[in-house]
Amino acid sequence: MKNKLAFLTLLLSTVACSQRYNEVLSKYHKGFSEADFELIRASISDQLNMINGNYSDDPSKWQAHQFLSGNEIDNWINMMLENAGPFENSFQINSHNMRNNSAIVVTNETGRNRFREWENEEVTYYFGKIDNSWKLTGFFIKNLKNPE
Repeated sequence: MKNKLAFLTLLLSTVACSQRYNEVLSKYHKGFSEADFELIRASISDQLNMINGNYSDDPSKWQAHQFLSGNEIDNWINMMLENAGPFENSFQINSHNMRNNSAIVVTNETGRNRFREWENEEVTYYFGKIDNSWKLTGFFIKNLKNPE
C-alpha cells in the first residue's frame, strides 16, 4: 500500500508539473500572438539562452544563437514584436523531465511569423524553478540556423 501511495503522489506531482509548463508556454506563445510584452516577459527568467540546431542531429553543427540577460531580454521581446510579428503558434507537449528545480520540455509546434513558417517542429525548452515559479530559461530549435 505504501508503494502505491508513493506512486500516486509521484504521478500527481508529474501531472501538476506538466500543467505548470503548459501554463508558462501558453502565456509565452499567447504573448507573442497578442503582442503582449508583459505576458512574454512574465514567462521568462532573468536569463535566456537560445540555441539553433542548424537542421542537424549532429551536436557539432549546432549553433549558439543568443544569451540574453536583464534588459537585453526586454529589448529582444520588443524587437521580435516590432519586426517579426504577427505570430501564430500552436504547441503540444510531447515529453518532459524534471529534477529538483530544473526541467526540460519537448514540444511539437506549428506556426508562423514574418520570417518563417514551421509545421510539427520539435522545440526543446529549458525551465528553472525560481522563487517557487517555473520560468523559461532557454530553448533549442533543431530546424533553425543563424542568419549569415
